[in-house]
Parts: sequence; C-alpha cells; structure tokens
Amino acid sequence: MKNNYTNVSLKWDGELIDTKSIFFGSIIGEHVKTSIGTNLNTGTIIEMGSNVVSQSFPPRYIPSFSFYYNGKISKITFEEFKDVASKAMSRRNVDFSSVEATFSDLYKKD
Repeated sequence: MKNNYTNVSLKWDGELIDTKSIFFGSIIGEHVKTSIGTNLNTGTIIEMGSNVVSQSFPPRYIPSFSFYYNGKISKITFEEFKDVASKAMSRRNVDFSSVEATFSDLYKKD
C-alpha cells in the first residue's frame, strides 16, 4: 500500500501509468538478483536478467540485462547473464535450455 494513499504510478515504455490502485508492489522479472537489504518503492519495475546492488532505493525502472550499482545502470552482456542463470538453474538440476537461449533475442532488441 502506498504510504500517502494516492494511486501508484509506474514507468513503462517511457510513460508514467496510473495503476488506479493504492495497492501495488513491484514487478520483478525472471532471473533478477537483488542484494540483501535492497529496498524497492511501490511501482518499481525490474526487468528480466538484471542485478540490483543498492543500499538505498534504486530507480523505479531498471531495464532487462542491467546491473545497478553505486547509483549507475550498466548493461550486462548476454554471456554474463547466461553464465549466472546457468549456475542458478544447475543448483536445481535444471539445464539452461534452448528455450532460455531465446532470451538472446530479447537482449538484441535493446
């Protein structure tokens, strides 16, 4: 719930969208990693494959395959993403399959 009881807005495709709700958490994509103690504002969107390391509130929008650290967003290469995702999935005895490899198509769009 938003602490001032106004509608939560979120940023999508460069536009601010009114959710028409005071109840709206965060949208966190697949294979997103956050550091311990990461705080997120209501309406924060962290797209797929991103890594957020922050002691304060990060931006309310972090695009796919991004690394947020020390107040700056930088891109993660697809190979770096694939390496980390493969390790995480192997802990659960799951292979990084050709289906997940199609993420490279999404990465190339940015």
